[in-house]
Amino acid sequence: MQPADRCCVRQALGRANEALLRQAIALSRRSREEGNHPFGAIVVDASDQVIAEATNTHSKSPLDHAEMNVLRTVLMRVQPALLAQASLYSSAEPCSMCAGACYWAGIGRVVYALSERRLLELTGNDPRNPTLSLSCREVFA
Repeated sequence: MQPADRCCVRQALGRANEALLRQAIALSRRSREEGNHPFGAIVVDASDQVIAEATNTHSKSPLDHAEMNVLRTVLMRVQPALLAQASLYSSAEPCSMCAGACYWAGIGRVVYALSERRLLELTGNDPRNPTLSLSCREVFA
């Protein structure tokens, strides 16, 4: 798989993919209820079995995005060679930091609900949501 192919943008999703994406969105709601930024992420294996899930814990560290948190857990549970067949589902497009972490962890595919561009349109220039306006596809390229 070419690096840029890891990012699933505007592709038709099957029922299993849609259910996993909805699960990531539900995690983002939980994150908000817990007082954090509303982001959630799930990593599944090649059989779509959940390996780990996480929410954003930004209130503790600016590095604790949902994707970073779930990757830390996954890397402790799974042999790195198996991650090429894994998929990360996120409530929003991974920022450039998280996309880079997916790349270096060897995650095979990334699926997200809300694009970084659309998130920026919704939040504006909010200092609580700094963005580099760099798509994960560009990071993977």
